[in-house]
Amino acid sequence: MQIEFYRWLLVIGFLFGAASGSQAIEYTFITIEVDFPSLHDDLFGCAATGINDFGLTVGGCNDLTQNSELRGFLYDGRRFSEIDFQNAKTTITEDNQNESIHPLTAKSVYQAAYFQGVDRQGIFSSMRPIVSGVNPQDINSQGEITGWYSDGFRLQGFLKRNGKVLTITVPESLLTEAVGINDIDQIVGDYRDENGFFHGFLYQDGIYRTIDVPFISGPDTGASGINNSGEIVGCYSLCSHGFLYNVETSSFVAIDVPGAVVTQARNINDLGEIVGVYSPDGLTLHGFLYDGNDFALIRAPGAIATSLFGINNGGQIVGFYVVENSSGGFDDHAFIAIPVRQ
Repeated sequence: MQIEFYRWLLVIGFLFGAASGSQAIEYTFITIEVDFPSLHDDLFGCAATGINDFGLTVGGCNDLTQNSELRGFLYDGRRFSEIDFQNAKTTITEDNQNESIHPLTAKSVYQAAYFQGVDRQGIFSSMRPIVSGVNPQDINSQGEITGWYSDGFRLQGFLKRNGKVLTITVPESLLTEAVGINDIDQIVGDYRDENGFFHGFLYQDGIYRTIDVPFISGPDTGASGINNSGEIVGCYSLCSHGFLYNVETSSFVAIDVPGAVVTQARNINDLGEIVGVYSPDGLTLHGFLYDGNDFALIRAPGAIATSLFGINNGGQIVGFYVVENSSGGFDDHAFIAIPVRQ
């Protein structure tokens, strides 16, 4: 399909309180129609995953013309450029060739334990994610980008800085996924150890620090976001519960949307505002904003599902949403949600 390069769909959305006492906030939802300067793109499954304080946005799409390989993008508000590097070799597993599901490209392997795709009836189902290509996850105020890629054998994290790529790989791990980054080059993510267990990690200056929540008996943790105060968010127990971790005090707090069977905390800004997704029934998917006191639902207008990945200090939020199209099928779109100041 050919996508018009500069096309934006501007719609008005609202933040609805999911907890008593929360105040509704009006948002402007901007749908991002991703396209690269190429005549051979057939992109689908696009999601925006990170946004910095200058509005620079990163994310990824699948490209049907490249065997559904993941292609990362950087968006400056006017145009797209591709995030790629030569040592990112590509692979694709036979399991994914005949799936009748839209893969959600922004999910990491660990965080994709739930809500990995939406089927033709609009129900979120579990599937093995396609992991070939480059999958950006976050961007800081210096324009440094984190994410993960396949080197042909396993997933490895990366930091792209000043045009150079640094591989982020926890020693002796089976795979590493770099997800969140702050402005002082602290990186968080998850890794799978040699016994197959997942752990969160904090990386800085060549040193890896493992993060495991104390709420469960064994390792089963992934970190996804970090702010400049060293507060880290993520999920645990097959990524079905969220957590907040303070590096300075080494303290953990569980995060669960009231009544939800699944909660995933994904990013945190310097105000302590946390965004993520939750499910009330294990099938449907909604975004949430948590300010430390109240949870509030964020839903794109007309969407049957909304997923949030990033928030900056201006309160701008990125993610993707799913809508039913005129043919009775479903389309997903990357978006930026901008709070309306009154």
